[in-house]
Amino acid sequence: MRTILLEINLADDYFKVKRRFDDSENDSDSKSSEIYQLKHEIMSLNNKLEKTNKEIEKLREDIVEEQKKNVKLETELNAERERRIPERGTKK
Repeated sequence: MRTILLEINLADDYFKVKRRFDDSENDSDSKSSEIYQLKHEIMSLNNKLEKTNKEIEKLREDIVEEQKKNVKLETELNAERERRIPERGTKK
């Protein structure tokens, strides 16, 4: 009788340990899957960031070009104004 109880306790302990092991293994698989998904999400976000940074750089270059055009046009406008001012003065 004592041997049977000991064997039952051992079997119970075995199944408890096995259940914990299975739970740990499932948890590990779940975490591995989550890590895999997160790595892919990071890669995707890095690609988006890289594209966005390139777009920002292009827009900055466009802004510089537009500022140059503005300076050129303002210079032309000022030159035209100065050219016309003496004409008005001579007509009087």
